[in-house]
Amino acid sequence: MTTNEQRSSLLQMAKGAIQERVDYEVTRVVDNLLDMNTEAKTKRKVVLTITMTTDVDRRVVKVEASAKSTLAPAMPVQVLPTLWELTNSQAIGKRVFKRIQWMLF
Repeated sequence: MTTNEQRSSLLQMAKGAIQERVDYEVTRVVDNLLDMNTEAKTKRKVVLTITMTTDVDRRVVKVEASAKSTLAPAMPVQVLPTLWELTNSQAIGKRVFKRIQWMLF
């Protein structure tokens, strides 16, 4: 390869379709990282798989690419059971919710 030849990134193949898929999965991971309903310390990842095959004459190379993200699951919502309290001889049901600090105003 001479110095005048230009190399293009594998991510730019197919008019940038591979890079577009990687960007999409990275966006999903970033959104998941910023989601307050997920555990902060859980690891997220993006895996890019590139498979290359050729024909018998080795003239044509087939490139397949896929991107996959692994996200943190949403944290479960915790609710305490219904408590009953008698007020003025009437039963009034109260539901007590566990408050998460960031939800408080």
